[in-house]
Amino acid sequence: MNFGSDQCRRAREIGTGEMEGAKSTRNWNRRNGGSGGDETMKRLKIPMEGIRRRLFIVLLYSLSVIVPSVYATDFNYCNKKKDYAVQVSGVVISPYPITKGQVTSFTISAFTDKPLSGGNVVIDVAYFGFHVYSQTGDLCADTSCPISVGEFSVSYSQLLPAIAPPGSYTLTLKMQDGDKKELTCIKFDFSIGFFDYARGLADS
Repeated sequence: MNFGSDQCRRAREIGTGEMEGAKSTRNWNRRNGGSGGDETMKRLKIPMEGIRRRLFIVLLYSLSVIVPSVYATDFNYCNKKKDYAVQVSGVVISPYPITKGQVTSFTISAFTDKPLSGGNVVIDVAYFGFHVYSQTGDLCADTSCPISVGEFSVSYSQLLPAIAPPGSYTLTLKMQDGDKKELTCIKFDFSIGFFDYARGLADS
């Protein structure tokens, strides 16, 4: 009987030890693979989200540089109180952003209430208010003549020098008839960034 009691007692001790061991194992797993593991994954997830966000921003910037687009810019009449014979409805710059060393087109959409057989387009460019460039060209070289009553467009193209300094520019455009009478006059701004300037110096 004593031998049997000792055997039973030993069996109970072994069973209790195994239960404690299993309990310890569960605690260890909980610390390393349970909620603790979830916290570790959360900590790893935060920097990964930041990396993905940065990659997305870089991709958008690369597309904006690689794929040129057009840009409709605001404009003002040179004399807001004057009733011009030609009314301008919009100005579009293409390609945009402007790249030095390449041709940039400025397209002006306008309306005339009388037919035009010809005239001139006078361009003046200022850099931070200082005159830097001017040109007078044939109106019929930039649009189809004669111009009928109604809507028409004038597209002026200019090759910007590779060493043009960065900053803000103002372009003044005037249209004149064959007698050099002013038909309209508008002003609008465009800019050249610093990185374009540095690239232009490297290429020159």
